[in-house]
Amino acid sequence: MAWIIDPDLNDPPDRHTEASGASLAVSVAAFDRAGGIPPVASGEDRALVDALRRIDARIRHDPEINVIVSGRIEGRARDGMADAIRRRMIRQDEFTDTQVEPAHNAFRRLTLRRRVRLAWRSGVVQGTLAAHLSLHPQALAEALSARFFGAAWVELEKCSPVLRREPVRFVDLPAEIVAANRLLAWLASDAVAAD
Repeated sequence: MAWIIDPDLNDPPDRHTEASGASLAVSVAAFDRAGGIPPVASGEDRALVDALRRIDARIRHDPEINVIVSGRIEGRARDGMADAIRRRMIRQDEFTDTQVEPAHNAFRRLTLRRRVRLAWRSGVVQGTLAAHLSLHPQALAEALSARFFGAAWVELEKCSPVLRREPVRFVDLPAEIVAANRLLAWLASDAVAAD
């Protein structure tokens, strides 16, 4: 859906969305511009990728790279991979990964991200964009003044109630997959009609 609505030419299909530290390769220049590894208790790999996104670093999720992680249940970081494995050995988590959201929310987020990206690049903001983000136009203008699109988008995700993420429960995942496939089929037919 992201490739159709708001494509990132640096990260074409086939791709994945993982940010496992063992699979990351970062140039020294990008690492330094992003501020290095963020000082977090766990999830530093995702936090680093998020920091790279904020500076519009080129990120490629190559499906040819495979990472095998340890199955240890005693780890160094609280709330890290080992804690998740140990917890899930007893009972599956209620909610999926935080990247997953209801299909229609993902569609709305991607559509708004595309519009925000166009406004950031051009410096021209459609009058309805602030309203669609449920923001005051001044808040949108301030976010769009960021040097990097990634930084502008992160700021908008923080302050726009429309962009607040809604988690998906594992029991609801099959229905969300059906909804996502319907949206993809509609997007594909709409793209064909536009040609």
